[in-house]
Amino acid sequence: MSGLRIAGAAAVCGVLAACPYLVALISPPGSMILIYLAQLPLFVAGLWLGVGASLLAGLAASLTLVAASTPMTAAVFAGLNAGPVALLVRQSLLARTNNGGAVQWYPPGLLTAWLTGLGLAAIAAALALFGGAEGVQAAAREVLAPVFNRSTRLVSTMNPSTGKVCVQGWERHGPATAELALNLGSSAK
Repeated sequence: MSGLRIAGAAAVCGVLAACPYLVALISPPGSMILIYLAQLPLFVAGLWLGVGASLLAGLAASLTLVAASTPMTAAVFAGLNAGPVALLVRQSLLARTNNGGAVQWYPPGLLTAWLTGLGLAAIAAALALFGGAEGVQAAAREVLAPVFNRSTRLVSTMNPSTGKVCVQGWERHGPATAELALNLGSSAK
């Protein structure tokens, strides 16, 4: 496949990766679950066409989000989706030939360790960037508020014993519409 076709396929995958974020921004709060699908096109580009294509798809998705929403949305996408996917694709494509001539791929357990390390690094970065758990709460309120309509009330709580942050939203005339829990520490005994 030529370089131009690879770039085109990666760009299409990038635009497809941005779509779940855009849907979550303009649709009801229940559509936020679609954000979990944002990494799939990035993995398709990376595992199909290589790490460079994964990076290009992440760039295309970030540029799409900058054009359609805000730079903060694009930065969150790049930090939580594009970067980790590129690293995991790179690691998963590592292979070597052993003495018997068989190909040995990068171990799945180490990929899981990388994923865990990336999650811990993201939590540590959020705590450092926002000045602790209270700052994370305030940022969560600010980021999630536009997703909910004007009649939604947001409540954010921090449980110091478990280290969990919960953000809940209630409609004026109905039950809770969304709940987000971020584990910031070890769980309680």
